[in-house]
Amino acid sequence: MFVNLQLGSTKKVYAGDRTRDLAVPRSTATPTWLPLRTLKNDNIQVRVERLTNKSGSPSLMDIEAFSSRYREKLDEAEVAGSIPSNIYLEVSSPGVERVIQIPQDLDRFKDCPMYVKYVSNEVADGASSSEHDGVLRLVSFNLETNTCIWGLADVRANRERAGNGRPLSKKQREWRLETPFTSLRLVRLYSEM
Repeated sequence: MFVNLQLGSTKKVYAGDRTRDLAVPRSTATPTWLPLRTLKNDNIQVRVERLTNKSGSPSLMDIEAFSSRYREKLDEAEVAGSIPSNIYLEVSSPGVERVIQIPQDLDRFKDCPMYVKYVSNEVADGASSSEHDGVLRLVSFNLETNTCIWGLADVRANRERAGNGRPLSKKQREWRLETPFTSLRLVRLYSEM
């Protein structure tokens, strides 16, 4: 089971075929609801984000505190018999190359380069739509039309196409791609590390 949780929010989470609400008070990192439909020897993976800083990265102390409190709640549920024993808990941050939720996280990470995989509806010579990808930057997005406008990100992967150590050309800097939200297959932060 996988749970994505943001500290200080109520968020829908997707755990296999089940949708659940986790409510986390702003003052603590303790969920008031636990995903209790589990199997023996099941793994619960929780990714915790800290919404009070721009990157959303929790500190090790945040992760440790959340893990301890959550484990206590799981232990209480195991003793009460409401969930099977031997439930494994794994708590972590989403990581450097986290997946971006569309459209919720677009404004938050608009200044970061992103790896974008999308489907193009342009049909050439009778071919059907095709999947493309690249390292892009978000130029703008519109919630009314559910579209994004992307440009090439100024990262090493894109500069290498221009030649050895050369900056992006004017044509590359001005290139734009408009995509509907529905055509985006994967959007995640891009790191040059």
